[in-house]
Amino acid sequence: MQKRRSWLLLYFRYLPSLPLWLFNLLFWLVLNSVAADNTHRLRLSYGKPSDWLDTWLDYLPWWGNWALFGPLIIAAVRVLDSLSLRWWWFVLANLFLMMGFLCAYWMLTLVELVFIEGHGSFNVELWREHLGKVLLSPMHIDALVYLGITMLGYSIGYARRARREAINNHRLKSQLLQVQLESLKSQLSPHFLFNTLNTVAGLVRLKRGEQAITALSELSHMFRKVLEHRHHMTIPLKEELAFIDSYITIQKMRFEQKLAFSLILEDGYLHFPVPFMLLHTLVENAVQHGSQQQRDHNPIQLEIGGKQDQLSIRLTNTVCDKGVNKGFGIGTENCRKTLRYLYGKAFVFRRKHLNNDLYETYLLIPKYLRTDSSAQASRNDSEAIQLPHLQQELEQVRANNSWG
Repeated sequence: MQKRRSWLLLYFRYLPSLPLWLFNLLFWLVLNSVAADNTHRLRLSYGKPSDWLDTWLDYLPWWGNWALFGPLIIAAVRVLDSLSLRWWWFVLANLFLMMGFLCAYWMLTLVELVFIEGHGSFNVELWREHLGKVLLSPMHIDALVYLGITMLGYSIGYARRARREAINNHRLKSQLLQVQLESLKSQLSPHFLFNTLNTVAGLVRLKRGEQAITALSELSHMFRKVLEHRHHMTIPLKEELAFIDSYITIQKMRFEQKLAFSLILEDGYLHFPVPFMLLHTLVENAVQHGSQQQRDHNPIQLEIGGKQDQLSIRLTNTVCDKGVNKGFGIGTENCRKTLRYLYGKAFVFRRKHLNNDLYETYLLIPKYLRTDSSAQASRNDSEAIQLPHLQQELEQVRANNSWG
C-alpha cells in the first residue's frame, strides 16, 4: 500500500505544469484545425457540401483527446523510467502501458462521437455505428502518435537527468578545486616557513638580536595573514604586496647588500584580486637566486600593470651560473597548478632567460575566476547552479576587495 502510494505521488510530481498543459492543449487544437481545414477544402474541391465547424467537431474526438492523454502518458513513462527495471520488465511494462492508454483513448473517442452525434443522448444504434468506425479507424496512426509522445516523455526525463548530473558534476568539480587549492597552500606554507626560520636562525647566530626580533615580528604578521586568508582563493593585490614586503624585510636582514628589490606599480590595481601567496612564491624563488650570487646588489624588480580586466606581472631577477632552473622547484610548479585551477586556460605564465644573467617571469591573469564565470552564466538560466560554500567565499573576497 505504501509503495503504491509512493508511485502515485511520483506520478503526480511528474505531471507537467499548467503552462505546459495549456501549450499542449493549444498544439492539439491547432493540429485538429489543420486536419479539419484540409478535409473541408478537399470536400469542396469534389463538389461535396461541407461545413467547416461540423468538420472541426468531427475531428475533435480524434485529435483533441491527445490533449488530455499526452501529459498523462509523459508522466507515466517518466515514472517507468525512474524505476530502473530490468530490460525485459521495462519492455513488457511499456507494452502494457501502451495498450492501456490506447484502449482508454479509443473508449473516450467512442463516447464523445456518440455524444456529439446524438446531441447529448446515448442511442444503442449510434453506439454500434461508431464502434464500427473506431474499429475500422487507422489505429496504426494512433499507435504512432502514442510512440511519439512516449519518446518525448523519455527525452524530457533524459534531458533533466543529464542536467541534474551536470549540476552535480559542477558542484563536485568546485569542491575538488577547493580541496586542491587547500592542498597547494599546505605545501607552500612549510616551504616558506622553512626558508624564513633559516633566516631568523642566521640572525641569531650572528648575534643580531634586535633584527631577529623584528624578523620574528614580520613572520608573525605574515602568518596572521595566512590564517586570515586560509579559506580565500584570492586576496586584494595590496595585501599580497604587504605580505611580500614583510618577507623582503626579513630576507634583507640576512643577506644585507645581496638583494636590490624594487617595485613598479601602476595606479588603480591595488584592489585587483590575485591568488593568495602566488606572487610571494615567485618573489621567494627570485630571492633564492639572488642570494646565491657572489656579487652584491642583485636586482629583483617586480613590475605590475594591466589593461581592462587583466593584470600583468613581470618579475626580473638574476640567476646563478649553476642553471636557471635551480630554485624553481615545488613553488613554481604549484604556481602553475594554482593558475590552472583558478583560471582554466585564461592565463599566461612563462619564463625566459634574458641577456646576461637576468631571468624574467611573466604572468597575465584575468580579474574573474572561472568559477565566477560559471556562476554568472548560471544566474541567466532558469535553474541556476547553486554552489553555496564556494560562492560565499567568492562573495567575501569581492567584499574585501571593496574596502578602502
